[in-house]
Amino acid sequence: MQLLGAGHGFVGNVYPLLRGAALLDVSRREALYARCTKTLQTTAIFENGEANWPPNIDTPQPGPTKKLMQWCHGAPGVITALAADYPHGQSADMDAMLLAGGEAVWTAGPVSKGYGLCHGTAGNGYAFLKLFKRTANALWLDRARAFAMHAMAQRDAMHRQHGVGRYNLWTGDLGLAVYLWHCVAGKDGMPVLESLIELRLPVRMCGSAQRGYAPGLVHNGAQATAHASSLHQESTPHTGRTTPRTIVRARRIRRGCDVCSQREV
Repeated sequence: MQLLGAGHGFVGNVYPLLRGAALLDVSRREALYARCTKTLQTTAIFENGEANWPPNIDTPQPGPTKKLMQWCHGAPGVITALAADYPHGQSADMDAMLLAGGEAVWTAGPVSKGYGLCHGTAGNGYAFLKLFKRTANALWLDRARAFAMHAMAQRDAMHRQHGVGRYNLWTGDLGLAVYLWHCVAGKDGMPVLESLIELRLPVRMCGSAQRGYAPGLVHNGAQATAHASSLHQESTPHTGRTTPRTIVRARRIRRGCDVCSQREV
């Protein structure tokens, strides 16, 4: 396996092994933990107390090493794949690497290419939720929520620019909605990979939804956005400025239905 990331490489393959580690005998489980640590130590790029991982371990080519910081390639995916199921305290080196990776994600800031899960701000934010679950340090939850606020602003800006949304899980609004809800609830389950059944948004159906129209379900997404908008804000990376007040829009969520114009019931 030449690739390293969660989307296409070593870490993605390790993830199901760690999820099922209890099914292995002790010797094989210990070997799994040791090999994870050794591989990630060997391939990590450490700098100023932070850690990231290159997309692959091919023979070095002339020029600078390609660096990515997103769920599918880089520290965010490493953290989401290992933080929940690699036992805390099993390896001091692994514990330190995961925290160093989290610091690198925060220093890098939100992902400029988008707001989604695979290679966007929400996907990187799940690294913070994982570290919050692993360490119980509220700093990581605060950082996840700061990324959530920025991701909502990115989503609105892209909708305005293109006149259409992205209605899919891994790169669009659906994944963002799940991330926002997890920031509200303090949960860390990656959609489909961990939280296929876990996520249950409160459903308040309007009249048209009760008659079978799909738009009634949109009320869930609005509710998640409204809840996330009420979260306290943390200074964003680099600038020190707080998230613009204009994206805190809990009061601006329209609670009616586009089909029947009824209020939720």
